Amino acid sequence: MCDDAACRRHGRRRHAARREAGGDKGAPMKIELNGEKAPFTARPDATLKDVLTQLRAHCSQRGQVVSELTLDGTALTLATEPEFGERRAREFKLLRARSVPVERIVRSIIKGLLEALDNLKAKSVAIGALVKQGRRTDAFAHLGAFTSDLAFFSDGIHHCCTCLGAGKPDVEALVREGLADLKDMLARLKSGIPATEVDRFTDLLSIELPESLERWRPFLKTAAELTTAPGPAENPGLN
Repeated sequence: MCDDAACRRHGRRRHAARREAGGDKGAPMKIELNGEKAPFTARPDATLKDVLTQLRAHCSQRGQVVSELTLDGTALTLATEPEFGERRAREFKLLRARSVPVERIVRSIIKGLLEALDNLKAKSVAIGALVKQGRRTDAFAHLGAFTSDLAFFSDGIHHCCTCLGAGKPDVEALVREGLADLKDMLARLKSGIPATEVDRFTDLLSIELPESLERWRPFLKTAAELTTAPGPAENPGLN
């Protein structure tokens, strides 16, 4: 038999030994959303990736999107998430998140896409002119960055339409068809300039691609209006 003090000391030593051996899971990670305790808790065995998925789903159901994440005082971005995603959430102490209405994020993206539209068209025509002049080396020097910008534009449209048209087959089909055309042109650009098809490649850059890009302008303008509309509105469409 041991006295109470000795038993307590013995219990603490056993608890510490279990913790060091990994037998004790420790305190669960705290989750705050917009300065308040999040209305959900993570499973004991959840990874950080699981928690972030749960957090984003919670916000999405309420018309919100996660705009800012801080993990134990350090900003967590899309670029750094994979570094921590597979670790157990209980390894961390505090996840702070802020959310904003999805419309605010979409408005910001649409504004950037509209600003990029004329720039992309001008670049496409300029590269096409280089090809037509036989300045293939100069054209290739610009083509890599241009295709990256074009892919970024395509991804931005897809993201916006996922937010605005999720679950709406007409919007999803419309976007899928429009992006398929854009991605097909992007694939043709990445394949290089065939020596026997310089004229076709020039037409792609100088005519087809700028026209394809311009078709997104009314779509983006209508989508921008939807993000500020107070009530239900018609789905954006391509003319």
